[in-house]
Amino acid sequence: MRKLAKLRLTFMIVAVLTLVATACFSYTAYQANVDFHDWQTERPMSVQLDLSQPGQVSVPFQQTCVSAHSEGIYLDCTILDQQKQIPQGLLKGLVATITITDPAGKEVLNQNLRDDFQRQFNGQAELVNFLPFERGNYQATIEIESGVPALADHPQTLYARYNLCGMEQVPVAIYGFLACCTGVITLFAVLIVLPDVWQFGIWKQVPSNIVAEETHQTSANDL
Repeated sequence: MRKLAKLRLTFMIVAVLTLVATACFSYTAYQANVDFHDWQTERPMSVQLDLSQPGQVSVPFQQTCVSAHSEGIYLDCTILDQQKQIPQGLLKGLVATITITDPAGKEVLNQNLRDDFQRQFNGQAELVNFLPFERGNYQATIEIESGVPALADHPQTLYARYNLCGMEQVPVAIYGFLACCTGVITLFAVLIVLPDVWQFGIWKQVPSNIVAEETHQTSANDL
C-alpha cells in the first residue's frame, strides 16, 4: 500500500520556498547595486545658465535616490586655477537662490547659492548642500538677483548630484548574505530529498501488516 511521504514532501516544500527566497534576495541585491552605480553618475538636474547677470531659469528636477547621506548643487565652469579648481572668491557678490517645488507647487527646498563655497568635486564647486527628499519629479527654479561679472562669456553649468559615501551599498551586502543563506538551505534540502523523489516520487510503500496495525490502533483510540 502507498502512503504520502510526509518528510519527503516537507523537504520539497522547504526547497521550493527557499529557492524562491534566494531568487528574490538575489534580485534585490542586484538591483540595489545597479542603483548605487547609477546614482554615482546621475544628475537629477542640469542646466546651462549665466550667473554673471540677473535672471531666472526653471528646469525639471528628477529625484531617484533618498539614501544618499547628502545631495549637492554644483557649479561647473571653465575658470580654474593651477590646481584645476574654481578659485576661492570667484563668486564673491553672487546673490542667487534655488527653489525646488513638487507637482502641487509645495516647496521642498529653498536655499541661497553660496558665494563662499568650501567643497569642490573634480574642480566643480558645491554651492548648496541638502538632505535628499522623496523620489519623484520636481521643478527647480534658479533666481539670480546679483550676478558675478567675471563669469561673463564663460560657459557655466549648474547641476545636482548625490553625495555618496559607500554606506548606500549596505543593502547589497545584507540581501546578498540572505541570498547565500537561503541558497545553502535550498542546496541541502535538494540533496537530501532529490534521490528519493527521483526514485519513488512523493509516495512510499508501506507493508500491509503495518497498515493493519495502524488501522487497529486508530480504531482502539476511537473507542
